[in-house]
Amino acid sequence: MSAQSAPTVRIICQQYSLDSSYWCAWNEDAPFRRSSGDHPTAAVRRFLESQYDGEIAFELTCDQDLVGNGHHCCRGRWHPPDLFFQCDECHGSGTYVGFLSVQACQACTGRGELRVLG
Repeated sequence: MSAQSAPTVRIICQQYSLDSSYWCAWNEDAPFRRSSGDHPTAAVRRFLESQYDGEIAFELTCDQDLVGNGHHCCRGRWHPPDLFFQCDECHGSGTYVGFLSVQACQACTGRGELRVLG
């Protein structure tokens, strides 16, 4: 019998309205259990704290980034009490590949993820 990995949790984060500073986060499979915050990461952190006791990996879909640009998706990891998001610079590989060199990503120092403060 082979071990199966747990399904990836899909979290949605959305701003209440364009003129609001509040964000709401929920699991795609249970949309009526929500948490809110004044920042997307605050809403996601509150949701994870209230719904999950242990470490989980998740995919986050946000209707826009903080600047207001379109749809934003990324992978993350909840390791209570720490929240990590995949590094945008290296796309989670931890490696920068240049024309003449391969080195550790400077943004995440080779970890492939960034710890979210707050």
